[in-house]
Amino acid sequence: MTLKYKIKDVMKSEINQEKKAESPQNWLQNSFFEECVKRGKEVEVVTTDGKRIRGVISAYDNYSFLMETPNGEFLIYKHGVIYLKSGR
Repeated sequence: MTLKYKIKDVMKSEINQEKKAESPQNWLQNSFFEECVKRGKEVEVVTTDGKRIRGVISAYDNYSFLMETPNGEFLIYKHGVIYLKSGR
């Protein structure tokens, strides 16, 4: 077994341990964002001040996500969002 494969196995093991440690809320958020990023789904975001933003989520972390829109890229903080709605 080469070093490359050992590193992959260690990384997979660490990722699986992190997923086990995730709270149900984080798991749900991460699976939603992951699906949106993978498929390039258009999403509508409604912010706490009532603004609606439509675009494609290109990246995310625990506190924010990056959204590409016709008006440019927006870094949106999750705590400023009321809800997200994905297109079908």
